[in-house]
Amino acid sequence: LRVLSARGQALVAESTEDLRLTARSATTRGTGSGPTAPLSWTNTLGLSRLLPTGGTLSVDAEIGLDRRIGHRSAVTVSAAHPLLRGAGPAAARAAINAARATRDAASLRREAAARNVVRDVVAAYWAVAVAEQQLAVRQSSLELARKQLSTTQAMVRASKLAQSDIAAVEQVIAIREQDLLSAELEVWERSLDLRRLAGLEISADAIVVHTAPLPAITGDDPALAATVSRALERSAELAALRADLRAAAASAAAARSGRLPQLDLSVGATAEGVGGSHGDALTSLRAGD
Repeated sequence: LRVLSARGQALVAESTEDLRLTARSATTRGTGSGPTAPLSWTNTLGLSRLLPTGGTLSVDAEIGLDRRIGHRSAVTVSAAHPLLRGAGPAAARAAINAARATRDAASLRREAAARNVVRDVVAAYWAVAVAEQQLAVRQSSLELARKQLSTTQAMVRASKLAQSDIAAVEQVIAIREQDLLSAELEVWERSLDLRRLAGLEISADAIVVHTAPLPAITGDDPALAATVSRALERSAELAALRADLRAAAASAAAARSGRLPQLDLSVGATAEGVGGSHGDALTSLRAGD
């Protein structure tokens, strides 16, 4: 939702630089009363656009009827530009730059959250693999202890060991059975963690997750410095913070510009044509009369 909201705000801010089409119509009635009173009307169609430097360029086409001079058509080109407050791309586009940076920051934070989920799932998966390997070690250790018990019992029967040696081995077996139970519980707990993180089914028949064997450890140099450098370069969290800084810089530029006095420059030119009909007025406009 935050990403969608930020995208919407960026689109709204960027729309200020779109072409704007305006249409106006005005009708006035002169002195007198009733339907015979002089009537004047004007229809205007205009296009305007905000310039990247803060100014506005407009073109207006007008057609109308003025009872004093007849039919009239005109084209007006005008421009207005701030000289102090709001002048320059940094001030004029501050809202757009801030909205874009905020949108980028929201997208990067969503990406960072997705990466964290993947990281946690991978870590949970290998935690299950480690727990399974520990369980296999505990099972092997228990089997060795039981074999040791059989050997000890045989040696006691052969009068080579005392009866107390059997009790010592049985104590070791009891400890290793307890270790085995703890290892089995660890596999269950790690499997449940993985299922919760990955959104897998959890039921009486779906608890333990069986993983691939742990990868072999190689003697290759992990190149820690290079790995950390790549991680910093590709960090979505750091990129989001940089986007926050860009948004703050854009807002600061707007604030600095807002402290300046208002001083604008406006220029315009109008070409006009008049005649006894709309056609005559347009002909006069094209001829430049």
